[in-house]
Amino acid sequence: LITNAISLKQRLLKNPSATKHSLLVSFIFIGGALMLKPYHIPQNIGLDQKVPKLDRPVYQFIQTLPKDSLIAGWPSAKGSFIDHVPYLSKRPAFFTGITHKEDYTYQQQVLQDRFYALVDAYFATNMRSINALKEGWSVTHMVVDLRDFSDHPPGYKQPYQTYVSSLWKKRVSSGKPFILETLARHHAIFSSGHLRVIDLSHIASE
Repeated sequence: LITNAISLKQRLLKNPSATKHSLLVSFIFIGGALMLKPYHIPQNIGLDQKVPKLDRPVYQFIQTLPKDSLIAGWPSAKGSFIDHVPYLSKRPAFFTGITHKEDYTYQQQVLQDRFYALVDAYFATNMRSINALKEGWSVTHMVVDLRDFSDHPPGYKQPYQTYVSSLWKKRVSSGKPFILETLARHHAIFSSGHLRVIDLSHIASE
């Protein structure tokens, strides 16, 4: 098609008196051929190639939740499940590592407050912190990764990882189980792989 277009240009340069009708017919022919030419879109384009197979059903499920839902989950500076919820599930995320920057604007201060509220609730050994997330911050659902409750805390960027590790060790030393882990194992409304979705409105307050 490119060769045809070049040939058409050369003919027009040699014959400037070419009629508008000839031009119109030529361009319609080339345009029609372009539309008929199949265009292949790679199946692994964009985020799709980075999303684990077992995570995809969870993104699809979250997209079925009410549009005013607010989803919380463990963040990552490099991108975690929760970081892609606004793009893949079209639902707002309570906190993401991608938007957590090192500056001191009012918006970032709010994100700092959200981060500490999230960590406190994620490793809660009673319902107080989880209720604060639900009632004080209007979080409706939490996505929990069961691997976060193994023999070490989930990672995050410094200097916040120091706080995460310290709080995790303190809660472990108390001997009490993590509330979210228990809820994720026994009261999840959806699960796939290691991920569990918890509806906080279904959880009774202490």
